[in-house]
Amino acid sequence: MITAEQVKSAYKDNPEGTSKALADSLRDFGYSSVTDDWVKVEIDRLLNSEE
Repeated sequence: MITAEQVKSAYKDNPEGTSKALADSLRDFGYSSVTDDWVKVEIDRLLNSEE
């Protein structure tokens, strides 16, 4: 299981790579319509809502 802190840390270091990796994982679990850009927007939104 990936924690929120791990995602935050990885995303700060490499936003594009992290978004792609999470999107790939979601697609592997059957969410075929998930895009890398959608994941990036959602992570940005969540991180900005915590500040």
